[in-house]
Amino acid sequence: MKEILLRALLVFGLVLFELSFVDVLFPEIGVPVVPIVAVVAWTLLLGFPRNLPLTLGMALLFDCLNNGVPTIFSLYVTFLSYTISFLSRRLHMESGHSATFLSCLLVVFSACAYQIILWIGFTLRSSLPGIDWLFPAISFTFWQLVLTGALSLASFFFLSPLLRKSERFLSESREQAFLRVR
Repeated sequence: MKEILLRALLVFGLVLFELSFVDVLFPEIGVPVVPIVAVVAWTLLLGFPRNLPLTLGMALLFDCLNNGVPTIFSLYVTFLSYTISFLSRRLHMESGHSATFLSCLLVVFSACAYQIILWIGFTLRSSLPGIDWLFPAISFTFWQLVLTGALSLASFFFLSPLLRKSERFLSESREQAFLRVR
């Protein structure tokens, strides 16, 4: 119960940080950088099966607080989490400099790809009736893409150690509870 509560608080805190800080300072981006970076970092730490409830919870909470309805973001981060898990197993992203470089590359690509998907969806909104609620309005320039990549990279270097420490704390508390019962 303690683990669920702590993870729910962490998810809620990350979503609020995105909505109240990052979106206010960088409104021109239009991409939820912090949730995307958190999904990538958690997937690299936990793998897809253990990360799926966190991913869906964060995505649905972000969509409901930001747009009022679930959007393409929920589908995107679920697919992203599975893809990252698949790639991390195939590329043997264990540790070292190459793993850090690949992780940074995945984070930047994930955030920029979502911005491109939103732009394509927004341009197709008028030709495909009924999906206008799925794609929020977004503008697209090269400098927004560069800013999205830079912000996602900075967020990764901040969030990755935070999430690693929180998972280590949860693992240690689980071990202590198990030893107390024994």
